[in-house]
Amino acid sequence: MAFITWSIRRYELSNFDKKACVSVVRDWLEQRECRWNKFDKLYKKRWHLSFAIAPPGQRAWKQTLVALSIYYIPPILYLATTDRLPEECSDILDNLLVPWVLNKGGKVIDNSSLLFEGDKWKHPPDYCNVSNKPKYANDKSHQPVVQPSIRIHLNDDLEEISTASETVFVPQGVEITVTRSRTIEHTVDVARI
Repeated sequence: MAFITWSIRRYELSNFDKKACVSVVRDWLEQRECRWNKFDKLYKKRWHLSFAIAPPGQRAWKQTLVALSIYYIPPILYLATTDRLPEECSDILDNLLVPWVLNKGGKVIDNSSLLFEGDKWKHPPDYCNVSNKPKYANDKSHQPVVQPSIRIHLNDDLEEISTASETVFVPQGVEITVTRSRTIEHTVDVARI
């Protein structure tokens, strides 16, 4: 069974405009040159939009797992991303969807993301019930992930550091390849605001 990590945020929203939501997501993804496939379904007044998103240069039809899901079960709107979300789109909730929802009159239910690790076939509302309490099954596949809701980005700038050169002696007529490996330690201080 394949497991993915869901990061879910919930909002109270009296009216969900699916076309406007799809339009802002589509425009945002196209600005980042990401390709995507959208799957939507309306069932008993419940909207479910799922997006398989490919990073720039890749084809979306090769993406088999959902990266972004939007569920509307009136009056609760679920915004969920998975660990399959490309790095180029990592800020889609904070910089696009959350401001869009708040601009439409949405009210925050959870101040931070609810993190769950579970089956790829489960849907975000399955992890939370409408009474706003997290819902956990008895098995470990539906327990909340114990890590905080943060994302760490390391700067790609490289710094060149000189090291001592190395002399390698080999017998005459022998050709060798020397590979080196170094461990570079990174420390990150995280403070809760």
